[in-house]
Amino acid sequence: MSRKSYIYCLTLLVMILSCSISCSGKKSKDMKASEIIKLIQKGKDVSLNDKVIFDDVDFTDIEKYRVVAFPNMESRIPVNITFTNCVFMGKVLASTKKSIDGSKKKINVFTTFEKNLTFFSCDFRGDVAMDDMVVDGKLEFANSVFRENASFNSLYVKGSHIGFLSMESEKDFSMCYARFLCDANFMGAKFKGRANFLGMNVMKVQFSNAEFGNEVDFSNSIFMGDALFNYINCASSIQFSFSKYYGDFDLIKSSCNGAVSFERSFFFGRVCLNKTEFNGSIELKDEHSLFTPETQETKFSSDNLQWNVVKNSNVILNSGKSLETSDK
Repeated sequence: MSRKSYIYCLTLLVMILSCSISCSGKKSKDMKASEIIKLIQKGKDVSLNDKVIFDDVDFTDIEKYRVVAFPNMESRIPVNITFTNCVFMGKVLASTKKSIDGSKKKINVFTTFEKNLTFFSCDFRGDVAMDDMVVDGKLEFANSVFRENASFNSLYVKGSHIGFLSMESEKDFSMCYARFLCDANFMGAKFKGRANFLGMNVMKVQFSNAEFGNEVDFSNSIFMGDALFNYINCASSIQFSFSKYYGDFDLIKSSCNGAVSFERSFFFGRVCLNKTEFNGSIELKDEHSLFTPETQETKFSSDNLQWNVVKNSNVILNSGKSLETSDK
């Protein structure tokens, strides 16, 4: 073999090896959902970085079910789950209806995560359905993107932290009747579709710098700690009605372009509306607060608004007689 032919063959071999290494590296980023389920079934923590999962990830496929209240069954996951910079091309499910043990009738199955559940900087290309999910540890979706509908209705988190910091939702986002035994952080979140937080029960909640491109609902909620909505931008209506605010309520330097409702809500802490623009109507029917709200440089669409501040009154108790009151 001549020297020229030898150099040619060597160059060709190097190119083939480089292509093989490159292709194998590309394939290593692809992962099947069944591989994730197998790790969980073996009792191993799941910690994945820079993976692309093409099929549906169904956490109810663990197949270790416990009857909660018929026809509801629970799938328990005893390990930490962590995804970082991962892309989910299919659906991600933590609750579904399925047949158990060959039965033709489908029943409700939801998932309980006994430890932490983390999705950091993840891209969800399909629907996310995590209704009735229980998380005993921390729950994290910071910097993640939901490109289809996302549903977390009746979510129950017992851990020390909930993080949806800087998340984005391109379609509808629903978290109705969620119950959190900790603080929740949605700071910098962006919701392009409807956002529904009806019936939320939470300690301190942080929504500062959030953007709502459509209707948003926080009605019928209980906020045990401070509720912070500073610097938010609402393109449509926002509901704060029929709720109880036991901590401070801050809506500072915000822009509300649609109707805002505080109907029948009760504010036990300080209310601060400084430098906020209310460009739509404001509903204050049967709203009550213990303190007069702060409204420095606030712009209202109407000058005839009546905010109800509870009066401090003495009640005189007389045996066998009706109560007598005297305002203090």
